Amino acid sequence: MPTSPRGPRVILLVLLSFFVVYIFAEIARNPDQRQWDFRTYYYAALTQASGGNPYDVAQLNSRADGLTVPPFIYPPPTLTFFKLFAAVPYTVAYQLWFALKLLLAAILIFLWRKYLFPDEPAFVFYLFLLLAFGATFYIDFVTGNMTVIEQVLLWLGIVFLLRGRPLAFCVTVVFASAFKLTPIVFLFLLPLVGARHAWRYFVGAIAVAAAATGLAYFLDPGAWGQFFATLSVADEAGQLGNPSTLSLCRDLIGSIADKWGTTIPGVVPVALYAIVIAGILWVSAQHLRILKRPNAGDPNLIVIFLFCLAVALAMPRFKTYSFMLLLPPAYYTIRNNARLPAFGFLVALLALSASTPFPVSPYLRMFWTYYPLFLAVLVWGLLLHHIRTRPSSRTP
Repeated sequence: MPTSPRGPRVILLVLLSFFVVYIFAEIARNPDQRQWDFRTYYYAALTQASGGNPYDVAQLNSRADGLTVPPFIYPPPTLTFFKLFAAVPYTVAYQLWFALKLLLAAILIFLWRKYLFPDEPAFVFYLFLLLAFGATFYIDFVTGNMTVIEQVLLWLGIVFLLRGRPLAFCVTVVFASAFKLTPIVFLFLLPLVGARHAWRYFVGAIAVAAAATGLAYFLDPGAWGQFFATLSVADEAGQLGNPSTLSLCRDLIGSIADKWGTTIPGVVPVALYAIVIAGILWVSAQHLRILKRPNAGDPNLIVIFLFCLAVALAMPRFKTYSFMLLLPPAYYTIRNNARLPAFGFLVALLALSASTPFPVSPYLRMFWTYYPLFLAVLVWGLLLHHIRTRPSSRTP
């Protein structure tokens, strides 16, 4: 009896599922070693609830029973959400946070699968999500960061936008911005995709976000002062999990200064970063113009993917777990730029971990530190190529 062609794919999907269960079980069993970002959220909320300063890392660590607690660098209103978890013992809260993230990750993957990639082979799609950008999904779960919550809100909003519901898009983007502030830039998608009354919704959403922030500041200006003070001294070097373009410019200039035995003013890497980002944004804008030509069909999904890539490259702070934003743009780009052998090669490139167990030179170590960023540049370039060469874009 002939074997069904679905058989090998089902077997591979089952094996992948067992692997995912194994790595997630390892996180669930190690509350002392995993989800350290959640540890910060928990003890910051607990500290504020008892009248302390959640932005004083010494106070956080004094409550943590010997566990190391990183600084809390989120806006004061977010503590209201984290206090829900601080109402129970840490070990219970740890499991609740992990379960919530598993649920939201399933919702996020469902959104991507149903509305962006409904016809893709399941095994290839899920394997890509698990491994791409140095396993950014796994990094988010290990660190206990709240990126997956932000991404669910953001991509739910994008689905609303694609389905012609700009108000719902604005609501979800504003909520997504409550934690890390930067998702507010996605409101620029309203005019870029040609949403009805785009600028009205844009201005209205900005006004609501500004009013909410202003009210929160008025109610507790001291907490906001502590927040800005903590944010200003946060160490966001590339080797600490922030492979952003700004960090790369700083490390490159720093390496040159060390090699020459000299001191280069701090404004130089910032100026280099500004030049690089201006170039990225200008090139991206030119390709957006191509997508807006009358014969370009319905390019809104490509516009959104290009915007995601430009944002990732432009942000001065873009942590390793933040590359979750680029999973849909990267998958779309390599699926539409490569036949099967090249597709496999590109998937392998995106799946490589940004680390190596072997002794390496400082420059090679820098390469691995910024490997996710280099992958983002690669995907950005491939998407630009796709925009220029897709059939509906060739005629001016």
